[in-house]
Amino acid sequence: MGSHNFSGEPYFSQSEMKVYTVYMIKFLLSTLSTAALLPYFIQWGVGQTNKQLNKMQEDAFDTPGADSPITPPMLLSTMGVIVSHFVAGRGLFRLRFWQSMASLIFGTAGAVALFVLWFQSEDSGAAPSDHGSD
Repeated sequence: MGSHNFSGEPYFSQSEMKVYTVYMIKFLLSTLSTAALLPYFIQWGVGQTNKQLNKMQEDAFDTPGADSPITPPMLLSTMGVIVSHFVAGRGLFRLRFWQSMASLIFGTAGAVALFVLWFQSEDSGAAPSDHGSD
């Protein structure tokens, strides 16, 4: 009953359902590939930012320092990641622009969650009970 309209006909034909299923699989593959690979890029970016901040602190000892914490290679690689996502989404998966954009947004959200859960927990090395008053 839930898959039919009031006249008793199905909402979608079999061929329409196949098309929607293929689009959903392509969308999920695009989103999951972004979510799986982006945490490694984020980890690299954090490492690059930390190196740049250390360099800025060393340089700022005797000078006011005018370096940016985000270096040009980081900006270019970020643009490369975004462009490659759209090339893969539009070319390989044949998604529409809005589907590629939604895939990028959802994949990025998943990647940030994975980064926070996996990579940050490995770096801390401390149990939650270790934090507190001395």
